[in-house]
Amino acid sequence: MTVLEFFKKINTECDVLGSVELSIKAIDLDNLKLSIGCSLLKSCDYLKKSNSSLYFIEISDFHYELSDYLEAGEIQRRAEKKVKEGVRLKISDSLLIFMEMQKKFNINDVEEKKILLTFCKTSLSDVIAFDFLSRNLEKHYKPTFCSSISVIPYTELENIFQR
Repeated sequence: MTVLEFFKKINTECDVLGSVELSIKAIDLDNLKLSIGCSLLKSCDYLKKSNSSLYFIEISDFHYELSDYLEAGEIQRRAEKKVKEGVRLKISDSLLIFMEMQKKFNINDVEEKKILLTFCKTSLSDVIAFDFLSRNLEKHYKPTFCSSISVIPYTELENIFQR
């Protein structure tokens, strides 16, 4: 088994968009974690190496998730906290999965680990929700575990890797 078996085109998994598949390939963490014994861990959707950086890519409709919590009767602050904790758990577990990958596939560490939070829609509410989320997550991960946390619409994802 090699890590190359887990490369696939990035699927936005955004229901609103009909699951747009992008032309760039990355490691599908959902499939990889099953094969290396990390199935109980949460994870970002993809890992993508570019130059000296490793990108942890999480694609989601956070506004939709927040709305679901609010419709279920959660108050705004508690709903935001649940979304934030869900993303934080995915990032933390993804870092653990990467460490396990390094052992299983004899992969060297990378100079920079970057987190890309990618949202489905380009509505103002998603931009605001993601911006708040990224600033909050930076307190937990920068500079010890990653060099940056960026919030981008899915439409910008291909541009980042074509530079």
